[in-house]
Amino acid sequence: MNALVLLLPGLTILCGTVAILSMIAGRNRPLPQDGLNDQTFSSSSPTDVFGRIEHQLANWLDDAELMISAKTVLLTGILVPVWLGICVVVFAFPAEWMLGIVLVPPLIAISALMFRRGQRRKLFDEQLPEAVGLLARSAHAGLSIDQSVMIAEETLSGRIAREFSLCRQQLQIGSSLGNAFHTMAVRTRNPDVSFLATILSVHRESGGTLAETLDRLAAVLQDKLTMRRQLLASTSAGRFATKMLVPFAPALFILLSIVQPEHTNKFFTSSLGWTVFLTSLVLEVIGIAWVVLLSQPD
Repeated sequence: MNALVLLLPGLTILCGTVAILSMIAGRNRPLPQDGLNDQTFSSSSPTDVFGRIEHQLANWLDDAELMISAKTVLLTGILVPVWLGICVVVFAFPAEWMLGIVLVPPLIAISALMFRRGQRRKLFDEQLPEAVGLLARSAHAGLSIDQSVMIAEETLSGRIAREFSLCRQQLQIGSSLGNAFHTMAVRTRNPDVSFLATILSVHRESGGTLAETLDRLAAVLQDKLTMRRQLLASTSAGRFATKMLVPFAPALFILLSIVQPEHTNKFFTSSLGWTVFLTSLVLEVIGIAWVVLLSQPD
């Protein structure tokens, strides 16, 4: 026991050093927004399971605009529960404490990541109709598409301004208009941006009234945004009730573990209790995932 207690500070230093080095490496690597090569975004997704998880996590971090590499997050997600589990074993905490300490921090981190990602994507979707309308007004004024992109970059703010900045830089180094906006669509993973890229590509190849087409696209995007807001408003009561009911069972279990631990200890003193507890935990996770999928507005 004494040896383990003496080993804990060393493990802390080791885990912290590895996490910091991995974070530094993640900050130094070029992020998708920093690449100007059209071929940067044409590679296919990894085929192995770990590669797919890392690729999907990298997309989420990119959508959340967090300057952290996916490997850093995965490494931290593995080391922190292991470290907390070791502390629970060393200091002989109850079994339910181990489950809470190991499971709660990752769930909180995932929830915070998904919330930030949702807020950033929502802001981008709300600014996109304004950006398309700005391109349309610039086209009506007789400006070229390059000048329109520059005006959009200077007028807008947030991620959409950075995306237009990258498009302008790609156009300056000789990239075609279609490739510049198609890479923007790949970076943002937004189908509306893909539609905009297709319109601009067709216009560059076939000609036509670009200003009127962009006006119609801006109107469609604005109508879509209005319908989305109406849907969120009409389902706000149900979504609020769901958010209140989802954490009710875990919160009640934690409260009983603190107030009357003799009732919850039975789950951890027999194989039947463990079976019931793990089954309930799995069903709770499935239920939360199902509710989240059903509550998505798209």
